[in-house]
Amino acid sequence: MAPGAERVAAAPVRGSHLPDRVCVWTPTHRGWHQGARRRRGTMSDADITSILFGASPDPDDVRRWADEGFVFSAAVPWGLRQRQGGPCAVLAPVQAFLIAELLAVSSVFDATPEQCQEALVGALALILWHARPSTTSPAFLGVTAHASLDTLRDTIRRSNLQQPGAIVEFVKSLLRTRTIDGVKTDLNYDTEPLVSRFGHGSQELVNLCLFGRAVSHLFDGRRQLAPDVEVCGVPSRCRIGLLSQMEVLQYTKVGNFLRCPLLPIWIVASATHYTVLFSTDPTVAHLSDADVAEHVAHAEFAAFDTTDSNFIAGDDLGPLLHRLHRDDLARDLDRVRGLVDPDGLGIVLWSSLWGVLQATLVGDDASEPWQCAACTFVNANEPDQCEICMTPRPPRAAAAGAADGNGAQQGSGSARAPDQFVLFHYNGMENHSGATATCCQVGVTVMDAEGIPQGQSAERGLREVIQTRWPDAIVDFEQGVEPRIT
Repeated sequence: MAPGAERVAAAPVRGSHLPDRVCVWTPTHRGWHQGARRRRGTMSDADITSILFGASPDPDDVRRWADEGFVFSAAVPWGLRQRQGGPCAVLAPVQAFLIAELLAVSSVFDATPEQCQEALVGALALILWHARPSTTSPAFLGVTAHASLDTLRDTIRRSNLQQPGAIVEFVKSLLRTRTIDGVKTDLNYDTEPLVSRFGHGSQELVNLCLFGRAVSHLFDGRRQLAPDVEVCGVPSRCRIGLLSQMEVLQYTKVGNFLRCPLLPIWIVASATHYTVLFSTDPTVAHLSDADVAEHVAHAEFAAFDTTDSNFIAGDDLGPLLHRLHRDDLARDLDRVRGLVDPDGLGIVLWSSLWGVLQATLVGDDASEPWQCAACTFVNANEPDQCEICMTPRPPRAAAAGAADGNGAQQGSGSARAPDQFVLFHYNGMENHSGATATCCQVGVTVMDAEGIPQGQSAERGLREVIQTRWPDAIVDFEQGVEPRIT
């Protein structure tokens, strides 16, 4: 995405670029229906269309999207099919939320058509609901505002989601919900349309579906590029995650908030396609409280570490501790500085800082050994103060492992994820080079640090993508055939 490229101020899309008949959502009709191209003179619709497709889109690129609806595959009854290149940027996130809905009430593989349809309704409603700019803002379906999730579900439930154009109108509803100002704030600068050449959906569009923000980045939290310049990434641990082939190729790095989601469901991003990876075992997504605390703390650390070097300037230590709500440590900054930078080099390594932060986190069991942050002595007998230097044992740091308002950062106590588990990879592409929708089983064995690493394939495909989440994993595919992610 090139900085400076025009987005919102672009001219409205001319009608000649749009298909003769597309689906329009109106509150007075039963869901999607065939109608006019768009209501002329509605500036908001023109702005939204420009944000989505640009000022002068190629008609074929628009048609790739306008021809698609939310249709279940005959080959995989719970899976949404894709027949045109591009809409996977929306279909894959919707499929991921749909799977989450099914796992909450039934088995994915035994779900009835009625359960699948209801899961689709729930998935679309949640994606729209999460895109609201505030908790008091409505969610839009077409031009109709909905103040409650229940009424939003009811309206979607009464709609024909299979009609061509349903995906385009859903995205327009998503943008209306987020608001033009909200989208502009997310993007941080003028950029390309959300749908680029050949109908390819952007990362911003995928992020808008996944966690309700049309940001360009995959890192955790915020990054300070200059004293007055801050860019936003993923705000908190997500319900649905994302793993990327681009990380395997070292073009990008996915943050922990997407790499380790609340549910064991991930979007798999390749250079040209989006698919879905998931487990039916919820414990696969388990993180300990300590892991969650580390991820949250590292996100704040990374706000100052703009080059991903795993160190920050010593002068940033005080502001960082305040961002972590560690006022107990900030009040004794000189002592902490001596612990994390004993040689006086003027830098703070992440590993050194996390050692201090971890040592001052008190678990639920006060009888467990704890390490003193002042002298590093491990106290096994004295629960309240250090046996050597008499430093009081600090309270548990509220921010380092705290939940956000929705509990999104909470861990699973001391519970561990299994070392062996099964994943399923779903690719909904059909009618493309003779392809049909497929769901393939993937076996994963997570090795310890002394395990024998598995060799990488020449294509840098699904195996290597999975290993960005579990670096020491051995990955086995059903019948030895690796599913395609492109």
